[in-house]
Amino acid sequence: MSAFWAAILATTIIDLIELGSIILVVKKFWNERVEIRLVSFAAGVLLATVFLDLLPEAAKGVNEPKQLFTAILAGMLALFFFERLMQRDHSHGTTGHEGHHHPPASRYFIIIGDGLHSMIDGFAIATSFIVSFDLGIVTTLAVLAHEVPHQIGDYSILRRRGVSKWRALIVNFTSALAALLGVIITFAFQGAIQDHLNLFIGVTAGMLLYIAAVNLLPEMLHGKVKGRVLYLTPFIIGLVLISVMTQFLPD
Repeated sequence: MSAFWAAILATTIIDLIELGSIILVVKKFWNERVEIRLVSFAAGVLLATVFLDLLPEAAKGVNEPKQLFTAILAGMLALFFFERLMQRDHSHGTTGHEGHHHPPASRYFIIIGDGLHSMIDGFAIATSFIVSFDLGIVTTLAVLAHEVPHQIGDYSILRRRGVSKWRALIVNFTSALAALLGVIITFAFQGAIQDHLNLFIGVTAGMLLYIAAVNLLPEMLHGKVKGRVLYLTPFIIGLVLISVMTQFLPD
C-alpha cells in the first residue's frame, strides 16, 4: 500500500472511531471520570510518541541541531497562535470543567477551529507515512488517542451552545473529515516536504508536544475530579504502549 493510501485509510479509520465513540460513549456511559482517564492515556501516548519516536527519527541526518529545535518551536508556536486567534474553548470536558478553561467561544469558532485542528492532524499523519509505514502507525495512534476525548468534549460544548443532537454529531464528523484534506494537501506538496523531511517531522513533534503539554497535562493536574492519583495508571499505560511499539517495530 502506498504512503498516500495508508494515510487516507488511517485518517478515515480515526474519523469513524471518533463518530462511533461519540454515539456510544456520550449516550451510554460518559462521565468526568471516563473523560479524565482518556485524557490521561492520550497525554502518555503523545509524550512517548514525541520523545521516543518522532524526535529520534527527525534527528537522523540533521547536520545542524539548531534547525531541528527551531522546527519544534515553530510547531508549538503555530498551534499557540492558532488557538489564540480562534479564541476557542479547547476543553475536553463537560459542564464541570467550564470554569477552568478559556472563555466560551461561539459555536462557529468551535466548528472552524475543529476543522483546522483536524487538518493539522492529517498533516502529522501524512508526514509520518511519508517517512515510513511504522512511524505512520505510531503517529496515527497518537492522533487517535487525543482526538477521541477532544471530539467528545467538543460535541458536549456544541450541545451546551444549543445545537441539536444530530446537528452537533454531523458538525463534529464533518470537521473531523478535514483531516483527509490535510493528507491531500501534504501529498500535493510532497516533493517540497521530502527535501526538508526532518524539519517537517520536527514541526509535527512540536505540535503534538504542545497538545500534550498545554491541553492534556493541565487536565490531569488541575481537574476537579476526585482521586486524580488513579489517573496516573492510564498515563503510564500510554507511555508503555508506545515504548513497546517503538522497540518492536522495525526502523
